[in-house]
This record gives sequence, structure tokens and C-alpha cells, in this order.
Amino acid sequence: MRYDFDAEDIRRQLLDYLTSLDIQPYDESEIILDGELHRYRVHDEARGHTSGAVCIHADNWPAGFVQDWRKGIKENWKYDVSSLNDEQRTYFNSEEFRKKCEEGQRMAEEIRKAKKRERSEFARRLWEKLLPAPENHPYLQRKKVKSYGLRFSPEWPDGPIDSLKNCLAVPLKDISGQIISIQWIPADSEQHKLFYQGASLDGAFYSVGFEKLKDNPQQIILVGEGYATMAKVYELTGYPSVAAMSCHRLKEVAEILSKTYSENKIIMVADNDQETERKRGINPGEYYAELVVKAQISLGILVPEFGYGESGTDWDDYALLHGDTSASLLLKEKISAILGAERHSYYQAMAQELGELKSETFKEFIIPPQDTNWLIDSWIPSKGMTMLFAPSGSGKGFVALDMAFAIACEDITEWKGYKVLKHGHVIYFAGEGQRGMKKRCAGLCHALGVDPSQVKMDIISDTLPIDDPNPRAGIKRAIANIGSICIEPVISIFDTTNRYMCGDENKTVEAGAYIRSCQMIQEEFGCSVITIHHTGQSQDTQNRARGSSVFKASVDIELRLSKELNILTLEMTKSKDSEPPSPMKLLMKKVEVPGYLKSNGEPDETCILIRPEEAVASSELPSAGQSESEKLSASEEFAKRSYSEAACKYGRIFHDVERDKDIVSLRLEDWRSVFYGMSSADKGDTQRRQFNRAKRLLLETRQMLYKQEIGGEEYYCLTPTGNAYELGILLHLRRES
Repeated sequence: MRYDFDAEDIRRQLLDYLTSLDIQPYDESEIILDGELHRYRVHDEARGHTSGAVCIHADNWPAGFVQDWRKGIKENWKYDVSSLNDEQRTYFNSEEFRKKCEEGQRMAEEIRKAKKRERSEFARRLWEKLLPAPENHPYLQRKKVKSYGLRFSPEWPDGPIDSLKNCLAVPLKDISGQIISIQWIPADSEQHKLFYQGASLDGAFYSVGFEKLKDNPQQIILVGEGYATMAKVYELTGYPSVAAMSCHRLKEVAEILSKTYSENKIIMVADNDQETERKRGINPGEYYAELVVKAQISLGILVPEFGYGESGTDWDDYALLHGDTSASLLLKEKISAILGAERHSYYQAMAQELGELKSETFKEFIIPPQDTNWLIDSWIPSKGMTMLFAPSGSGKGFVALDMAFAIACEDITEWKGYKVLKHGHVIYFAGEGQRGMKKRCAGLCHALGVDPSQVKMDIISDTLPIDDPNPRAGIKRAIANIGSICIEPVISIFDTTNRYMCGDENKTVEAGAYIRSCQMIQEEFGCSVITIHHTGQSQDTQNRARGSSVFKASVDIELRLSKELNILTLEMTKSKDSEPPSPMKLLMKKVEVPGYLKSNGEPDETCILIRPEEAVASSELPSAGQSESEKLSASEEFAKRSYSEAACKYGRIFHDVERDKDIVSLRLEDWRSVFYGMSSADKGDTQRRQFNRAKRLLLETRQMLYKQEIGGEEYYCLTPTGNAYELGILLHLRRES
């Protein structure tokens, strides 16, 4: 029984494998199985090219690798033992055979290393005998580069081979600076470059300009492929340059340099193998350089770009086509861009570690938002922070709830004439007046005919200082509870600031802590936040929010609410990103609340907000006085109507100190002029008699009016009994609207 592998079967399997990769040899005799790297001409290559390579040992268990530099192929291969019988497979899988293989590989590797060391020593001895390279050498003149430490062999050093006379010798050194091989560059452009046969190329490279690293330990090192390319790059940039002599060795050389010169920045100089890419679909120069960048050894790649019809692969070719000046400018521009990108990456990494801030390019920033910017058009933003402030008793809770109700109920499409652009879940922190809050909510549902189950609003009646640093008491607790109710609320409302703040509202730092807590809720849920605040007590602080000016400085929207008579005025006193809407007038209308009773058993009431025009359009002006339930005569009806028309046009609101009421007052002459205009009588005397009778009817008979001297003039005023007060307000509002 044979306990070794069949040499012919090994060779057959290897050739079949090369054929499967479409890299079979032009001449099978070039495939040598001795554990050394052997280059060969691939079947579809032109004469003189050797892009294929095998490194296969046939002893022990046959294995190794195959390669094609053009296609970027490198695959491991091992002998397939499936054709062996069971006894052979048992042996070849045994521990005895494994140890034999290991020992054989160890010995073979020692022999190969010894041979390489020996050949490297021969290369060093030979180098010493070579002459300095002449500047007029055909290769240097053809490439238009200088000789940087090259030497020259008038005769081929290994024998009298006429075709290899006059070769340039490029010293290939290891990282310690010791020569371990030589590259031969023939004078004839038709001949191929060769390496000193058998000498090691592990870690070998050519370098120029490395003396500059002594003065600048952070100097850039440029790493590329061939001598002419890197000599030209050195001339154009002045940076230390390294030639790895092959695109396949770029990563190996870059890794060695990176470990030794860890403070230096390495940039790859790639060949642009455009012709190979057109034929084979891969650009080896760029591909292998990119591997170094992906391994984070190099900052970037410098690739020459050729125009249509231009033939060339490297930077030396580019300089020959476009001139040194143009090539130098382009190289320096690309290097500057890479260094800028590297610095940018440094700051990016630092920002990611410390926390990135939201930013957008100008072009991105001005793109119209897909989502609306407003919950309620022009009044309540979909994100950001709003402060609503007003004196105590001005109805700010009514306004905030009315807005919240419109946002929470999808059936409500407008709020006081402004579109509700986005509906969603509302979280309302009601820190005070819970019974009144209940009535307001019930009253809104009843008055607007809304099913309470359709209102997406949760009311939190507990208070907690959100600016309290204690997690169980502060903002973390608030966020946790909001999220437990709804993970996507559109708005959170704090009613009032005083109830949800533990700090001193007059101190900038503590007011700022409250604002930041509100902003944390906004950022956590991407929602809007409203905080409801008071004005100061003194008269001169009624027009601003109480406490530190940081409140106004920090919010996006500030709303001020004021009240005169029964009329509320809502105005926007700050709008960070938009034009403020016109001030809004609102009227508080009383409505009964089903199921709620007063202490005397009568139905309880609350107020809802309506616009003045709604009140005027929907109201028939009631009569006033103690006999208002009785039917008015035609004369009395005309008298009342003329007074109403005059009040709408000329009336003024006046506070009657004696009665402590706000009343509608009208000059007699203004009333008379309107009456005459409405009268159908032709003669002045008739009109005068009709007016005096009408005045008497309302003043004496119905007692709807009384006389009052205001500023030295006689005014006729609505009696503040019954519903005359409401009548006066409606008349006044009609004139304003």
C-alpha cells in the first residue's frame, strides 16, 4: 500500500483547479511544485507577461495557494483525497502523518528561509560592486525622473546575458535599512523588471526622502508601487515616499511603516489600472490601496485621473501628459483634502464620544417640513415651548384647556377661526382647581357635542417639582409617567408654573432649571410644551410674566392674556420663528353642566370661550328691566332698536362707581341722530316728538335706562339689572367686530 501522494494526480488536480478559475498556464511546464513562489504566463496573456503565480509544496500533504494579479485572485488550494481508498485516508488523517507533515513543513520552511538569507547576502555583496546610476539612463530619461540612490550594471551581474545589460539596480531594504534584495530595471522598455532571484522580499521596499522624518516626526509618508511613480511623487510633493514594488505588497509595507513610524500619517499612492479594469472589471491599483485604507492604516488614496483617450496608469504618466506643475498642484490639493477629511473624522469621533449636537446643512435646513410646524395654526407650535401668562382670575386655565381640547379631539378642525393642523394625545398637568377643571371639561363636551371617549387627553392632578434634582420627585418621574400614559404625546401642559417648580422663579439659574426640565420633556417625546404662569401683583408688572426674564428669553412662543369686562384678549408677545397673529378677542359664555349641581340643588354652570362674532351672530338682544318678560309695543320695540343701533355705533363702556358696574353709555345727541335716521317720519317736529316719547318709554316706563353725567355731558345708560349688563357687552362687541 502506498503511503505517499501520486505526483501526477497532484499536478492534474492543481491544473484542473487553475482551469476552473480561468487562470490556467499558457505553458504547463511553468507550474513547479517545490514550495516556492513561481510566476507563470496565463493562457490569455501576451508574450512576456507573468500575472499568474503558484506556491505549492507536493511533499507531505500537498497544499499552497494560486494567484492572478490581473484579476485580483488569490485562493488557497489543497490536494483532494477523495480518490484514495479507506486505508490511505485513515493513514493520511492519522496523528503520525500530521506530525510528519508538521516536521516536513518546518524543515522545508527553514530551508527556504536559509536560501532566501543566502540570496539576500549575495544581493548585498553584489550591490557593493555596482556603479552609481547615470542620469542619462534610457529608463530615467523616458520617465523623466532623477536617480535617487540607484546603481547601475554595465553587464548583467549573474552572467553574460546581452539582453539584460545596462540594468538600473533599485535597492530594496527592510525596516532596519539593510538591503535584502534588488530590483533590476532594463534599459529596453520591452523587457520586464526582475527581482534578484531567490532573495527574500518579505518586508522589503524602496524609500526616498526618509531623512526628513528626523526633523518632523509627524511628517506624511506616501506609499505606492514602482520606483518611477514614487520618485516623481517625491519630486512633486517633497514628502518621504516609499515604493512597495507591487500593488499586492502595499498593505504589508504600509503595516510595517505604521508600526515603526506610529506618529506619521500614511497616504496611499495608487496606480489607476484603467485598461485592466476595462478588460477584467477590476482595478488592482485602486483595489489594493483601498484595502490599506479599510484596515485604517492609511488616511486615504491619491489616484491619478486620466481624460478620455489618455493612456497612463500612474502619477509619472500623469506628469508626462500634463506637466509637473499641474501634477504637483493636483497632488497637493488631494493631500490637503485627505488631511482635512482626517481632521474632520477626528472631530467626528470626539463629538460621538462627548455627544453630538443636531445640525443640518443650509440646504437641508430650508427644506419645507413634511410635518406641520403648528398644532394650532399660528398659535401653538408642534415642537418647542410656549408660555401663557395672565393675572389671576383672567381665564388662562379656560384658554389652555380650550386649546388642549381642540388638539385632543379629532372632530374639532378649527380653534377660534384657526385650523387645528395636528391632533394627538394631550397630557395636562392640572396642579390646581381640579373641581373647576372637571366642570370645564364636562361643559366643553356638552356644549360642543363631543363624546368624552373620543378626547385623547389625560389629566394628571398630582403636583411635582419637575426642576427637583431628586429622580423620584423631578423631571425623570414626570417623563416616566408621561411615557407610561403615551409614548407619543403631541403636547404636555403645566398648569401652573408655580405648582410644578420648586426653585425661586425670580432667580435666573433656578428659573433656567425649570425651563430645561420642560425642554427635556420636549426632546424626549418630540412634543410641544405649554407652561401657564402668572403676572406680577403690581400694576406695572401686568404686561409681563412674573419672575426672571429667562422665562421670556427661553421660550419659543409667549402668549399674554388680559381681561376687561367679560372680554378676554389673547395676544402673542413673542414668536421666535414666525409673524405673530393679530390679537384675539374671546367672550366667556355661561353653560350648564349636566350632572353637576350647586349647593342649593340648582344646575351648576361653567364657562366656555366663544368669539365675539359668534356671540353677536347667535344672540337676539334680550330686553332689560323688571318688565322684560312682557311683550313690548311697536313704539317701545323701535325705541329699543334705535338705542341698540346707536350703542353699536357710538356707545362706550363706562364704570359706574355708585353701582360698581361696567355699563354701556350713550350721548343723547348720538342716540337722537340714529333715531332720526331710522324714522319714517318726514318732518322734523314729528321726529322730535317720536324720539322724546321713545326716550320716555325706555327711561320712565320700562326703566331700562337712567341718566348719568360723564365729563360734564349727559349720557343715557343701560340699567345694570336683569340681563342689561350682558346686553351692553354684546352691543359693545358688535361695534368692535
